[in-house]
Amino acid sequence: MTVKEVWERKSKEIYELVEEMLPALEKLASESWTNDSGTEQPNVATRMNSIGTVQEVYDYLHAYSMSMKHGQITPSLELALNEIQERNGVLLSLMVQSDDNDTADLPRIQVEMIRRVAGEEYLARCLSTVKVHDVRDGANCLERVSCKASNLKFLYYPTKKSTHAKRNRSSVIIIGAGIIGSSIAHHLSRRGDFKITVLDKATTDQDDEIFPGVATSSSFAWLNANDKSPLSYMQLNQLGMEMWRRHDVLKEYPVWSGALIRKEKQDICEKNSRYVSVGPLNFDDAKCLEPDIVLNDESSEFYFYPEEGFVEPAEVVKALRLSKRRNGVDFIGGAEIASLIRNKNGNVSGVEYKTSDSREITRATADVVINACGANSASPSLGIGSERLPLVNQPGALTFTSSGSYLKHPLERIFVDTINHTHMLRRPDGTLVIGGGKLIVGGSHSDDDSTGYKNNKKLDTSFIEESDLAVGQEMIAAAIKSVSPDDLESFMESCSENNGDSEFRVTKANRPISEDGLPVVGFVEQGLYVAVTHSGITLAPIIGELTAYEIEESLNEQNPEELFSQERYGFQILDAYRPTRFT
Repeated sequence: MTVKEVWERKSKEIYELVEEMLPALEKLASESWTNDSGTEQPNVATRMNSIGTVQEVYDYLHAYSMSMKHGQITPSLELALNEIQERNGVLLSLMVQSDDNDTADLPRIQVEMIRRVAGEEYLARCLSTVKVHDVRDGANCLERVSCKASNLKFLYYPTKKSTHAKRNRSSVIIIGAGIIGSSIAHHLSRRGDFKITVLDKATTDQDDEIFPGVATSSSFAWLNANDKSPLSYMQLNQLGMEMWRRHDVLKEYPVWSGALIRKEKQDICEKNSRYVSVGPLNFDDAKCLEPDIVLNDESSEFYFYPEEGFVEPAEVVKALRLSKRRNGVDFIGGAEIASLIRNKNGNVSGVEYKTSDSREITRATADVVINACGANSASPSLGIGSERLPLVNQPGALTFTSSGSYLKHPLERIFVDTINHTHMLRRPDGTLVIGGGKLIVGGSHSDDDSTGYKNNKKLDTSFIEESDLAVGQEMIAAAIKSVSPDDLESFMESCSENNGDSEFRVTKANRPISEDGLPVVGFVEQGLYVAVTHSGITLAPIIGELTAYEIEESLNEQNPEELFSQERYGFQILDAYRPTRFT
């Protein structure tokens, strides 16, 4: 019996159980505690009047249960204990070594609670998330590293820094100038005196006309952590959203409009307790948020996600490039990589490339080469290949129209219709961005293939061979079923009269998605670092910041060859996304 079935069949009994246990839980939460030395800790009852009402606790337990694969999982003691380990491990990692005196006693209370509920074995597992033995320098605790662009802090495995003064200025080559490559270059240029060169196929890079990269320009640019799993990947995206809010250069670019999503009732009718949402909403409630939506039927419902937003990616890339130019970063456009350069030890030490205006090969040496080429990252000429970086074929298309002027009530939210497979948003300049087909959010969860994207046979790629006019008209036709049909039909008639000329443009690109749907960030080998991910827009600031720090630390490492032989290195939050997982 699954968790969902338990709640459907035993809801009355669960409610009665909560009602019976609540007094004991409140007593447990408010009693005094003793630490390891037997000293009594302050009573916390003054901080908590009540855990909540029976109904509130019941609702919380229901939402929490359904957050695990939407309830499609079999309950067991092992599952419960693993949940305790995962949640409390993350919580304790945030609490430990806190400088806030008001919360100085909270870890001891939390530790004792875990000990009483789960036992010593699972307490030890929780604490292993916080304290990690590092064989390189015998350190027992991770370091806390502050971001330069925000006040966020992340846990980092300590390194042995070289005591010898550098003879030369360190050099870094970044291949790819999309939003990920541009973010890395920007953040690295703020960390120290590096010689940074960015190579990209695109040739246009003037102040008023910057091509943001194929995948970046074809992105819906939705900032979200919606329906992303596993938990660690969802949390990474939530931190990515928070980085956008706090970033000293980029915080002015997001439009935090919120997202309104239409779903089938039988698909997801449970709230995810880990993510802020309002719903389910009926049709009338949804129309208060977005007046032009249609499709009032009994089989669907709406959810509103108020913390989500979007950006105009070209403007973001432009801001990053102009900033890094001021910091001395060189951009070379029209560059096609021929091969990587290796030193006598076989380590990557630069690249060979040729530009669009020259047939001669240019050799450029570097201490580190960063591959940020998106869907092309596994190209053999870039030294990685599909075995070490398995990417899947996930093409997508977007239509950009001026049809916003046709709408009686211009879209104010991101609107996603998972039933008609259409999604759209309106940018501040009035441009309507329309996407079609199944919206790919990244992560390991996929309705088509529970193991990821490798064996996804249902993906329709026929649109790649269609004309832009046909693709654009199909996407607009799908949008007509969801939003303001009369107005968009007028727009369609206008398109038919002039064959779509100047009315809309279509972008097509392959999404940069790994075989398991998760980001790939880290050293492939000594001298070669890779950063490729779907959800690239949401994650660009945080990946840029963390990658820049890891690159700087690797260049200061006393024994760099040891760094690359470690199972764990750099930021703990990136452990699950290292390229070594494929080899």
